[in-house]
Amino acid sequence: MSNTYKIASNAYYEAIQNGHGHTKKLQDEACKELRLAYYYARDVVGADIGYCQEWACKDPKSAFYFALNVEGADIEYCQEWACKDPKCAYWFAADVKGADLEACLEAVKESVFEEGIKKLIINIGLE
Repeated sequence: MSNTYKIASNAYYEAIQNGHGHTKKLQDEACKELRLAYYYARDVVGADIGYCQEWACKDPKSAFYFALNVEGADIEYCQEWACKDPKCAYWFAADVKGADLEACLEAVKESVFEEGIKKLIINIGLE
């Protein structure tokens, strides 16, 4: 486990254990680990959603989960980053309300996920 992860993890858990004791310092430390940036936004009352989102969305999987589970997430921003990985683009199309299915389809072209998104598009009547 890296030192950065330890610091980020400790900051996240301190914010949670202190009755959702958000501080800018704890948030800054937690957001140095992309997955913990997502958790911080999801779990800590008073978190700066935009700030956490910028960090979390550097990872396609975290961008998908951020859009799916964080109230106030910028869906378009999350989608842009989630679509950098075809599997995450497929998950995004299938699970995130407000997803741009055409953009997800473009992201999965010539991958094993292309047919799945085409079926989603047909099922909801976009084609």
